[in-house]
Amino acid sequence: MITIRQADISDIQQIQSVASAAWLATYQSFYSLDFIQAFLRRAYSDESLLQSIERDKRQPVPLILVAVREDGGLIGYGHVQLDDAKTAAYELMRLYVHPDHQRSGAGTLLFERYLTTLTSMQCLFAWVEKENRIGRDFYEKKGFAVAEEMLETMLGHSTLLLRYELKRG
Repeated sequence: MITIRQADISDIQQIQSVASAAWLATYQSFYSLDFIQAFLRRAYSDESLLQSIERDKRQPVPLILVAVREDGGLIGYGHVQLDDAKTAAYELMRLYVHPDHQRSGAGTLLFERYLTTLTSMQCLFAWVEKENRIGRDFYEKKGFAVAEEMLETMLGHSTLLLRYELKRG
């Protein structure tokens, strides 16, 4: 059984472990190992995750969620943030499941929790690398559609991103 709950500071190391495994499995075919490691060091540093989780604890609704097995092992996580209060648009910034647990339902459970707890949300969107077939397939199965393309340069590497959107209401 998989449980979805708000992320806690004690989850930081397990989030980093899942991020590392998921990024290597998902992106190694089109990003260099050096790029992946540099990105992970920056985006998933202890300080960055600590600040995000502490800020999330002050929110009325949890925005950083984790998927946990019965034995306490963390197998996935998600992170959304309000992008535009006027349009009730939220960005799904992170949704990753450890490669050993993909297709276990953990990603769907995280996604569905956001849909049920963010009651005012009218639009949920995520930027996905065009080459990321795993992510694209997931979003397309959940009813998202490509709304926009953008070329992004990060850490000296350019990639084409697709904005997937799911509209409600």
